[in-house]
Amino acid sequence: MTISELIVVMAISGTLWGISTVALVKPQQKANIDGAVNTLVADIKSQQTKAMSGDLSSDYKIHFEENSYTLDNFTVTLGNNVKINNITFNNHNLIFEKGSGEVNFVAGQNSLNISNDNGDEVVNISINKYGTVQTN
Repeated sequence: MTISELIVVMAISGTLWGISTVALVKPQQKANIDGAVNTLVADIKSQQTKAMSGDLSSDYKIHFEENSYTLDNFTVTLGNNVKINNITFNNHNLIFEKGSGEVNFVAGQNSLNISNDNGDEVVNISINKYGTVQTN
């Protein structure tokens, strides 16, 4: 094998490596966001269930920040390169009414987005008066 052949093989290998690396980043970002959305939706439903059963005497709420959310004095930190933005809930709090599990609903104040740092992967989460969670 000559030096020119070796250079060509190295160039082809480098190109293939670069393409495969770029192709694998996008699915990882999507998996990070999907994991964060699934966890958040499960936590929302859990808080609503607690409100309906009346387990606590305090508010049944979730407080949202850019990189985390808090429920019952327990903070959940989002994964790498995932953030919460466009939080429209009043004072960044989603509150469920004790007994009924309904949301203290105000039109236009019922959603948030979960996205990656680049903003090219975004999932909108909205909650109606009855606590039903919709994602898109």
